[in-house]
Amino acid sequence: MDLLVDLHLKFDTRVPNEEQKQIWVNFIEKCMSNLESENTCLVCNTITLLGRFLDRYEGKRPLKPELKVSQQFSNIQPLNITVFNKSD
Repeated sequence: MDLLVDLHLKFDTRVPNEEQKQIWVNFIEKCMSNLESENTCLVCNTITLLGRFLDRYEGKRPLKPELKVSQQFSNIQPLNITVFNKSD
């Protein structure tokens, strides 16, 4: 799956942006058609593949909006929670 995602995101610098966009559109359309399948394994794998694709794609954009939000919540600390089983 990682190889497939890399092949769709890492283009030679000589490939025009319009061709890159069309390749992404074709990839996403194929994934969407896979999601309509009755094959549960195919659907699960496609969801995982799309998730990896989006994670990697989203990593290519500037992080300015997220940085602003993270600064707003910089004073929030994690809360430790202990879960007890009823038999405990």
